[in-house]
Formats: sequence, C-alpha cells, structure tokens
Amino acid sequence: MLTSWQAAGSRQLMVWVVLLAVFAALFVMASVALRRLGVPATAERVHSRAASSTVSNAGGHAAA
Repeated sequence: MLTSWQAAGSRQLMVWVVLLAVFAALFVMASVALRRLGVPATAERVHSRAASSTVSNAGGHAAA
C-alpha cells in the first residue's frame, strides 16, 4: 500500500480513492435518511425500554 502513495497516478491509488468516495457517499445518504425519518437515538430507546419494564426478575431466572 505504501508504494501506491509514492506513485500518485497508480491504479491502486485510484481504486482506494473511489472506494473511499463510495463509502463516504453511502454514509452521508444513510445519515440524511435517518435524520429525515426522525429515528430516536439507540441509547434513548434502550433506556426507555429498561425504565418501563414491569417484569420482575427476583427469582434470578430470565423472562421467557
């Protein structure tokens, strides 16, 4: 990989740049789509589920 940075016009460098651009575009598109949907953050959903749980686990057994 180090040799690809030495030869600025190499095919391997171009492949890395194209892959980086594709993944960056996909990340941006996913972020925009999630923001438009108004999906709440994962931590908030997990916290709200844990706080509203009414199942008692006093016996030490997992709830079925």
